[in-house]
Amino acid sequence: MVILLEDIHWADSSSLDLIQHLGQECPHIPLMVVANARPSLFERRAKWGSGWGNALSLELQPLSKEDSRALIA
Repeated sequence: MVILLEDIHWADSSSLDLIQHLGQECPHIPLMVVANARPSLFERRAKWGSGWGNALSLELQPLSKEDSRALIA
C-alpha cells in the first residue's frame, strides 16, 4: 500500500500521530508513506518521521531564478 500525503504541515496532531504509529509500530504491513511538508512541520515536531525502519528525508532548496524561469518555460 502506498499513502501519498501532501502538505502535511497543515495536518492536525491526531493525524500526525496516526501516521507516525503506522510507520513505527506496524512493520509487518507492506506500506510506503510519501509525504511532503514545509519546514514548519519540523518546527512543531522536530523528530516526526524518525524511528521508522527505512525512512528517508529529503530537504529541497529553493530554485534559482534561472531554474524557476526554465520550469515556467
